[in-house]
Amino acid sequence: MPRPRPWIGQLACAVAALAALAVCARPIVRDGAFGEGPLREIVANAARARAIEPAGPIAARSVDRQELLAVLSAAIEAWKTPEQLADYQRALVALGLWPANRDLYAEALAVYGEEIVGVYVPENAELLIVVDPATPSGPAASLGDFEA
Repeated sequence: MPRPRPWIGQLACAVAALAALAVCARPIVRDGAFGEGPLREIVANAARARAIEPAGPIAARSVDRQELLAVLSAAIEAWKTPEQLADYQRALVALGLWPANRDLYAEALAVYGEEIVGVYVPENAELLIVVDPATPSGPAASLGDFEA
């Protein structure tokens, strides 16, 4: 039985929607709760970008970078087995698209972990938004004054 397609590839729409809010002066999280307006905009922008409508309500929850990394790691592992990832990396190296001395899984996780400010998890119909006060710059820091 083939493994389910990864939802990690669908992160772009959530990231794009959150990045679009980076110029917004309103904080997304205030007093521990998500603002209804910004959350509605995120969902609407993502729906337009993907040309789909949500099947039902979407919950939002704030997470720190460590929890995001755990979610991303699980998504990658659901996408490919370690053997499949190794085969994929060997193929990229053979084509000259990836350096032989760098671990694809670790690099992907590191980049996604630093760059992603939000991710939609379809199994839970939940939007995870990174609220990490330890991150002084980047999209997550420019989304507003976060409070956990």
